[in-house]
Amino acid sequence: MSSWRVLDADTGVMTNGYVFNDNGGQANSFCVRIAEGEYLVISAPTVDEVAWTEFEEFGKPVGFVAPNGFHHLGLNSCRERWPEARFFAADETQARIAKKGDGVDVPWESMGALQEILPSHVGVREAPHTKAGETWGWCKTATGNVFYGSDVVCNWQEFPGNFLLSFFWKMSGSGPGFRPFHLAQMAIAKDKKKLFGAFLDDLEENPPNVILPGHGDVLQHDGLAGEARSIFAEAAGR
Repeated sequence: MSSWRVLDADTGVMTNGYVFNDNGGQANSFCVRIAEGEYLVISAPTVDEVAWTEFEEFGKPVGFVAPNGFHHLGLNSCRERWPEARFFAADETQARIAKKGDGVDVPWESMGALQEILPSHVGVREAPHTKAGETWGWCKTATGNVFYGSDVVCNWQEFPGNFLLSFFWKMSGSGPGFRPFHLAQMAIAKDKKKLFGAFLDDLEENPPNVILPGHGDVLQHDGLAGEARSIFAEAAGR
């Protein structure tokens, strides 16, 4: 069984849930085909040789996006394996990784440069009002939109951390279940309401039938678009 989960075969949307801490915390990569045999990967996963060999059955990653300054664990290994690939991130993301990224060394390009290689059915948005960068994206498919929420969205039933962080996760309204990831945005956003408002605007313009959170299980059920609008309208104070 492949470690890559296909969310839409026609547009080549896939994900890989990879572990990022000793408590089994999972982060999700968002992979989408942007040209014949070529893929863009948001949140470079930390996966083994077997997983990348499985990926090559679908195509080749030609671009990697660090969605924010906290998702950097797989960048060096991806550059080593794919030296010709391009690496994109918001300025705030690049700055945070330069300080906290444990020796990440990739040739960064801007989010503006990324827009030049995206097909019309794929969108990637650099979030406003951040101190560590934030990025979400979507892909239009024949059955609806697959939306990647990065650290704006959480869908954990339990927080994979210590008691104190678990307490703040719950008290901040970040879980359990499908919630805005308020706890993460305390470290990422300068203005949470404005950031959530920008996210809501894109949700409304591209109503999802699938939401891939930055952390936790994939969301796919009847009424998802309306539920997402309601949750993030409240978070944005609208």
